[in-house]
Amino acid sequence: MNIFQIKALSWVVSAALAASLLLYVFDFYSHRGELQTRKISAAEALEILESAQIPEGPRLSFNDARAVERAFLELNWSGERPPAPAPEVAPIEGPAAPIHRPMSEILSIQMLMEDTLNPDRGRAFIAYLPAANVTLVNSDLSIEIRVGEKLTKPHDYATVMAITTAEGVTFSFADEARPNESLAPKEFDASISIHVVGQGQNAIEAIRVNVPRLQRDLWRPQHTTMTSDNTFVIGTEDAQNFADDYGGILAREVRHSRHRDPRTGKYDGIELKEVKSGGRVAAHGGQSGDIIKSINGHPVTSTAEAITYVKNNQDNYSTWEIVVENKGQLRTIIYESPQND
Repeated sequence: MNIFQIKALSWVVSAALAASLLLYVFDFYSHRGELQTRKISAAEALEILESAQIPEGPRLSFNDARAVERAFLELNWSGERPPAPAPEVAPIEGPAAPIHRPMSEILSIQMLMEDTLNPDRGRAFIAYLPAANVTLVNSDLSIEIRVGEKLTKPHDYATVMAITTAEGVTFSFADEARPNESLAPKEFDASISIHVVGQGQNAIEAIRVNVPRLQRDLWRPQHTTMTSDNTFVIGTEDAQNFADDYGGILAREVRHSRHRDPRTGKYDGIELKEVKSGGRVAAHGGQSGDIIKSINGHPVTSTAEAITYVKNNQDNYSTWEIVVENKGQLRTIIYESPQND
């Protein structure tokens, strides 16, 4: 094909394209009126919408509903499938474990004293918290407890098992399944410097710190009152009656005698063979079968010896500890003398 043939073919193609364009323009202008959209009123549009029928059958979606939920509700954009639900575990049948209130919610330890030689003589000063619901004499929730004593009702299920500086106060419980529980005193912040000096160096003089004492109203019950198990505050009227007529009270209310140790045959205490019910001695904790062994650590073997010891030391002691044996069991009865001004 030469150059003249190529030019002729190009002219023919150009002419055909121009003719097609003219034909399209002529057809557009001829049907322009038909292509314009007829405007309808709002009433006609509402009628068309109401007459439309929604086809029945399931609606198809290109998106998995669970995938959308993971992406937008659970913010899980990793594309991983959620883990399979854990199998339901059947509840274990049987009695539910008892719920025990910790001792720290009942009381606080204010002070304790450990007796390393006689562990049974340890004592602590405690304060019942309001949640304990304890009512004591004179509305004072601070009392002294000793080893072997039970707490005040309704917490008498707890017994003081031990008092040590290492563990604090250790309680045992009437419920044997409940483990023992120890409660230590709270630590107090104090700005105190401890200076350590070597051999031959002069020690730094200690700074005296005055600690204010808590002012309490003196409590003087008229009749002897038990403040806790085996602990009594002697009433002023009872103390006067004992001072005036101790011989008559013992004669009327107690049948007693000296007690011999069956192994050695020696006198080792004062036996209360029978104590009158409702009398002054019974109100002070005396029981039939009690054997009084000592008063404030001083052994007594006769009534006269006990009375003489008390009269000679009444100005030296305000607290009297009476060790009593009954059926082989020892207990300590504590008497607090009436407080003076």
